[in-house]
Amino acid sequence: MDDLLNTQFARVEKALTTLVDSIAAYNPAPQAAIDLFTADDELSEGLDQRTPSCVDYQCQLTRRSRQTPSKPHSHPTPTRRSRCA
Repeated sequence: MDDLLNTQFARVEKALTTLVDSIAAYNPAPQAAIDLFTADDELSEGLDQRTPSCVDYQCQLTRRSRQTPSKPHSHPTPTRRSRCA
């Protein structure tokens, strides 16, 4: 997943550089703007796919920090409404 995000970040960076260079040369390239928009959309989708696993991991850390020493093996049942109960 990280390799995919790195590739998407690189594509956004390249598209942005191309657009800025075309503007700096006083010859804005509409296709460069479209490429940047497309690269940004793909990066956003990749980040959205990664977010749930990060949220789940953060919830696990929160649960562990709330756990009392007298119940070292108690695990709260996950629910759909409250992910970090």
